[in-house]
Amino acid sequence: MRDSINVISFSLLKKLKGDNFMSKKNELQKVKSEIKIKENELKKYEKKLV
Repeated sequence: MRDSINVISFSLLKKLKGDNFMSKKNELQKVKSEIKIKENELKKYEKKLV
């Protein structure tokens, strides 16, 4: 039920904000994934220093 509400609200947002919203959302997801990768690399280096 909640998933269907999310899909409906997301599709409405997409219609309201257009493709610009989708491209910004994709950019945000890419940046978040890059941050996670960098955090993992940082943890690896911190472990090596200890």
